[in-house]
Amino acid sequence: MVLEAGGERDLRRSDANRVCCRVLIGVAVLAVVVRLVPTLMHGGWLGLGRYDDGVYLGISMSLLHGQLPYRDLVMLHPPGVVLALAPFAAIAGPFGDPVALVVGKVVVMLAGGVAAALVTWLIRDRGSAAMWAAGATYAVFVPAVYADSSLTLEALPNLLLAGALALSVGVHRPQARQLWAAGALLGVATATKIWGVVPLLVIVAFLWHRDGRAVGGRILLGAVGTVTAVCLPFFAAAPAAMWRMVVLDQLGRPDGNRGLAIRLPELFGLPRYEGHGGPYTQALTWAVFVIVAAVLVAVVMRTVRARLALPVALLLACTAVLVVSPSHFLQYGALLAVPLAWCIGAAVGRGWSRRVLVGALAVSATMSLTLGTGRTVAPRFTAAVQAVDGCLTTDDPTVLIATDTLSRNLELGCTTWIDVTGTTYDLPGVRPSRGFYQERRTNGSWHDAVNPYLETGDGMILGRPSTGIHPDVLTYWANATNTTSSSRYTLYDRTCADQPTYRTRAWLTWAMSTTEGVDAALAKVTSPCPWGATDPGTTSAHRL
Repeated sequence: MVLEAGGERDLRRSDANRVCCRVLIGVAVLAVVVRLVPTLMHGGWLGLGRYDDGVYLGISMSLLHGQLPYRDLVMLHPPGVVLALAPFAAIAGPFGDPVALVVGKVVVMLAGGVAAALVTWLIRDRGSAAMWAAGATYAVFVPAVYADSSLTLEALPNLLLAGALALSVGVHRPQARQLWAAGALLGVATATKIWGVVPLLVIVAFLWHRDGRAVGGRILLGAVGTVTAVCLPFFAAAPAAMWRMVVLDQLGRPDGNRGLAIRLPELFGLPRYEGHGGPYTQALTWAVFVIVAAVLVAVVMRTVRARLALPVALLLACTAVLVVSPSHFLQYGALLAVPLAWCIGAAVGRGWSRRVLVGALAVSATMSLTLGTGRTVAPRFTAAVQAVDGCLTTDDPTVLIATDTLSRNLELGCTTWIDVTGTTYDLPGVRPSRGFYQERRTNGSWHDAVNPYLETGDGMILGRPSTGIHPDVLTYWANATNTTSSSRYTLYDRTCADQPTYRTRAWLTWAMSTTEGVDAALAKVTSPCPWGATDPGTTSAHRL
């Protein structure tokens, strides 16, 4: 009888393990598919529109060419992401820049699937329904899908946080090496995005209180050691610049927080409702806020009743960070993905709550599938970019990667601002002062810095209106160069194929030499190259 009972227990345990494996695999596949489909449907692997792709991969590629973040390049975040992307940056050399970008995106999507499975693992003792609820929540949570579809700062910390939780609280009695490893993962997350210190402190405080000083201390020391190992070499090379960029520039960013009623729904991937269109839109803003707040309170209360304090503490702490942050972008909400999914898994209970959850997940999945990477540039545009004889400058490094020219730039030793937008938060006279930020288009100090940089190139590629180039400057460049356009990007070729030594005069030099009104002077500027221009008012442009 004892043997039969033991065999029955083993059989039940084996069945439970099979169910658990099926759920983990199913959740991981769902997460990867939800991240993959929008990329394939809306823009493709080389779709342009995700500025951060080019910034972080570009800085990593620059590092492999001997340029250090902070010392040689503007980098407004800790260096963890630069090191994490180094294997993909290394691919660019033998296989090309576009291959490096595509492989990086594929790996990030797979990492999103692993993160979803790890969150599911945390809730495995509460049954398959709770596992599916937690895993599916992470899989289709809009900010997480957006972050895990590209080379963003938020994708890696989520994977590391889920892994650290699996090692430290996802097992019954974690060994010392598991705690050290969990601390190391949390340290890498903090060294990737400074917000990672919040989950780290919450987890350390929780385990210190529950399991004692030794447990919490191991995680804390593991994290501190890892942060030191990752950041110290860069800090030693440029201590003042790194402190200014990573800490002071971030603290000095202009306050664009529009209040809790608008910010809270944004954190969960809902569109922004400003409430400026009259009483009806204001009522809609508050209605959406009340619904989101009520759902959040309900999830928190049910998780507390399930006697799970850590996911609640993580969710509330991370929500507070995002609510008070001066700026917000869709991917920022990914900070909530792991604790939110964990809480929802714990909150699943009666049939009505499951039906509500299924409906919410369906809406979220639909929203996630509408996310895209942007449009690709035409092959003729890529050919025109690659045909430029010399250096290229741009306000979006992703277009250099997509056209396979960033590595060429770096090998030629060209001056290349990888993060042009980030530079506006660090340049004296341009960066915000006392919470005030002058618009780039009207900031003379910005124009004095960015225009000469762009004109160092033998060709310029512009595609981001937010760069703030003055319209008169754009008109001059369009008239004085050969232009080729595709999607929102325009190449201004400053060289002529049959006149390789010719260079268009810089905007400032030309502007200072004009003796008449700007409009009249601009009308007389023509492309220097022999093809295309037939009269003084014509520019040789190719529209793709």
